[in-house]
Amino acid sequence: MINSSLEAQEKVDALIIYKFLVLYNAFENCIRDIFSKEWNSMDSAIKNRIAYYVGWLGSVTKYIEYDTYSVHQEANRYDEEMLIKKLTINQIIRIDRKEKVISNFSFDILSKIKKQLTFLSHESFLCLISMRNKLAHNILQINFRNSDIIELLPNSIIEKDSEFWIRNIDLTKLSDSGRAILSNYIFMKEILVELRKDGSYEY
Repeated sequence: MINSSLEAQEKVDALIIYKFLVLYNAFENCIRDIFSKEWNSMDSAIKNRIAYYVGWLGSVTKYIEYDTYSVHQEANRYDEEMLIKKLTINQIIRIDRKEKVISNFSFDILSKIKKQLTFLSHESFLCLISMRNKLAHNILQINFRNSDIIELLPNSIIEKDSEFWIRNIDLTKLSDSGRAILSNYIFMKEILVELRKDGSYEY
């Protein structure tokens, strides 16, 4: 009976993790698409700072050639398109949190539990990134902190979601980690709607 209950919980968690990662992929692509399209209109001083740090980090490629027991080093030419691609999504969000240059990234996210409470968009983006990284690198010993979760949602909020698969979940089988991931998933859907609001971004 215990094994059966655990298996049911794992199935629910597995579905939630899969749905989260699929949606996160769309979220990351959207962030990159927006950043790339806004790059040309950025202030040159900001672009120069980004180019300096990222360009310096990527100016040399080193790799091991084990067949010959040697380490090779290659110098990379300056390539603005490659520079943009080298930025991680985490770096993109942290750069804009500091510089405030991309208006599409700045909006408030309403709490679903407390009226008049809002969450900052950049901090919410970082919650999603942190959660995804933990899922990717340490799924067997996962431990989410408050900084990984936008807002932990109760059953009364979750069961009102419009997606059929969420309404079809047996919430009694939801683990603590599953609830955290599903809560972020629900917020991520709203974040994507906001990011895509003007219709000019493909993801």
